Amino acid sequence: MHAPLKAMERTWQPSSLKALALLFAIAVVSYADRFTMGVLQVPIKADLGLSDAEIGALTGLAFFVPHTLLSIPMARLADRWNRKYLLVAALLLWSGMTAAMGWAASFAALFVLRMGVAIGESTCLPSCYSLIADYFRPAQRARAMAFFGLGLPVGSLIGLTGAGMIAARWGWQTAFFVVGSLGLLLAPIIAMALREPARDGDSGESNTPPPFGEAVALLWRMPSFRCIAIGNSCQTFIITASLTWSASFYTRAHETTLGEAALVVGILGGLAGGLGTLSGGFLTDRLGLRDRRWPMRLPAITAGLTVPATALQFLLPGFAPSVAAGVAAVFLANMHIPAVFATSQGLVPPRVRALTSGVLVMLAGLVGSVCGPLLTGWVSDLLQQMGQDDGSALRHAICLMLVFSAIASAAFYRASRHMGRQQP
Repeated sequence: MHAPLKAMERTWQPSSLKALALLFAIAVVSYADRFTMGVLQVPIKADLGLSDAEIGALTGLAFFVPHTLLSIPMARLADRWNRKYLLVAALLLWSGMTAAMGWAASFAALFVLRMGVAIGESTCLPSCYSLIADYFRPAQRARAMAFFGLGLPVGSLIGLTGAGMIAARWGWQTAFFVVGSLGLLLAPIIAMALREPARDGDSGESNTPPPFGEAVALLWRMPSFRCIAIGNSCQTFIITASLTWSASFYTRAHETTLGEAALVVGILGGLAGGLGTLSGGFLTDRLGLRDRRWPMRLPAITAGLTVPATALQFLLPGFAPSVAAGVAAVFLANMHIPAVFATSQGLVPPRVRALTSGVLVMLAGLVGSVCGPLLTGWVSDLLQQMGQDDGSALRHAICLMLVFSAIASAAFYRASRHMGRQQP
């Protein structure tokens, strides 16, 4: 690469950084609204007399089913319409629904409102990733997407810790009001400050999106994208499964209090996961300048290393060594995220970028968010029926799930091979 081009790639435009900060704020609000329900389970169950099954339906079924199913339709809208206004409308919808949950007095009302949150948030990731791809040059995208990805740990911290503190002092209804109001206040700022960029920054192709069937066929014909989608879905599986069951594991196997287990999960998902995402973004951009195969080689390596690190987390007998291994495992497991979305955005025309992200989000939601915790719990129950205690059953169930991380490593490596063949 010539020196002037290198200097240009290192330049970050102020307007792009401003847009990234606004998109990061949207991500923070999105994840805060999403995770608030999790920390308010106990007071809601007590006040409304709900069963564990109903609480499980509110935290899982009511959110992930509509969110997953609508990812692609909302992505198609983002490829066709003004993404800024779509995000503003979605932000008003999911934040308004979150605030309205403070007035809910029944399971049915909470279920419907929770679905409304999911419908609004299904627009967020496809639109934001598409905007980032248009705001930043290819050599900057992974770092930009890594910074955007920090919205997850920051938002989860607000949704879990902040909402929990508010609920402890003023009640769960007030927690919903406060968290929901964040998005309602942010929406007009986004409407005034965020600019809709041109979609044709990387090519001179038509501004009209291809028909849905043609767009899906375009993605399916790319062996590199197929491998990326498989790898991302399988790695999301192990991330979701391990984090979902970590608190239960530490209370069962290491006899920690619920508060101690929650702190560990916060460190793993927030600190380690966020640092892994950020590090993955910087390494992806840096290595990608050398060879376009490296952005997928890196996830292949980190997904492979996730297997022994996670096994150590759940097999080591001591609490402190287990947590230390868990920090390494979650750090490694999250490093693929910027590479996956930055690379996939560069494979497709601008008017298919939101759909591309929507497909990745939908598949990761189905395989990871829905099947990961469910299959792990089912295997744990099966092992308990075979005579293992609940702590041993859970640790062995999660270790068995590591086959998905091994599959992810192989898929990412295959993607790197295909990327190499696409070089001019």
